[in-house]
Amino acid sequence: MSWLTLTGRVHAYQGKKFTNGHKAWMVLNCSPSVMHFYLNQIAQEGHLVTSPLAGSHISIVRREPVSNWAAWKSALNSRISFEYFPTVETNRKHWWLKVRSPELESLRESFGLRGAPRVPFHLTVAVAAKVESVIRKPAPKEALYEASLLRRASLVLPEVLWESSPEKAKLETLRERYYL
Repeated sequence: MSWLTLTGRVHAYQGKKFTNGHKAWMVLNCSPSVMHFYLNQIAQEGHLVTSPLAGSHISIVRREPVSNWAAWKSALNSRISFEYFPTVETNRKHWWLKVRSPELESLRESFGLRGAPRVPFHLTVAVAAKVESVIRKPAPKEALYEASLLRRASLVLPEVLWESSPEKAKLETLRERYYL
């Protein structure tokens, strides 16, 4: 097998839900179609999996002290190319694909970090599902509010952008977990 090329869009998450108390988490959001392809394969192998909370993504920065916040802000929404190897790896909690990208390394360096992260770049495509998360349940107020914002985004974004957006992946994840 050979490496395949994709692009993604830089996004930063803030808030306790995503960052576990750290200032921010930066990811490269990737095509949800890639994630759904591998989710289906993994589920056919008998694993109980769901999509990651952030959708299909590559963590660029997590739990690291960024020193150049101007570079951070200018990187948001930019598109970055990467290569991935199409063989799934797992630790039985997460499923991922190996990734390589000089552009991601340069981006990290612009933040004042090492080019290569401690955990090598990888495209997260699935996470182990907790039994209670597989059984859809009533949505909490926060999830209902987030879903309404995401539905509005679907009306504003052109369809071609919506189809590959991280917002669509988040909405699909909410629909899998809750009655909306």
